[in-house]
Amino acid sequence: MLFFHQSMASEFSCPTIYSGNKSSGWTLIGTINLGAKLDTVDVIDGHPGDEAEKYPGILMPDVDELKDGLIWSYQFAPGEVEDGVLLICHYGRKAGYLRFVLPNGIAKCTARFKKIHGQYVGLMAKCY
Repeated sequence: MLFFHQSMASEFSCPTIYSGNKSSGWTLIGTINLGAKLDTVDVIDGHPGDEAEKYPGILMPDVDELKDGLIWSYQFAPGEVEDGVLLICHYGRKAGYLRFVLPNGIAKCTARFKKIHGQYVGLMAKCY
C-alpha cells in the first residue's frame, strides 16, 4: 500500500508509508513528510473538521495484546456510520494526517501495531 486507497468496493486503508500520491476520498490535513511511516490511527464519531475539536469523539477500540504488538478493533452497529465516522491516519508523530469519511455500510476497522524498541509502530489500518 502506498497511499490511501479503496482496494475493494467497501474496503479502505491507511498507507503504511506516505508517498504524496493523490487518491480520491481522503483529505490531507497539515503537512506530512514524504516517506513518513504510519504512526497511529483514530476512529472518530463525527463529521469532517470534528477531529480538530478540543474534545473530538474518539472511539475506543477493543485491544488484543500480542507477543510482539497490538491489534485495535472497532465494530459498528448497522446504521452507525450513517451519522458520520472518520478514519484518521497519523504520520510523522502527528505533524499531519489523512482524513477519510467512511461510507455507509462499513462494519469494522482494525489497526495493527508492532512493538519495536519499546514503542509501537503502525503496520496497517483498514476499514471494511
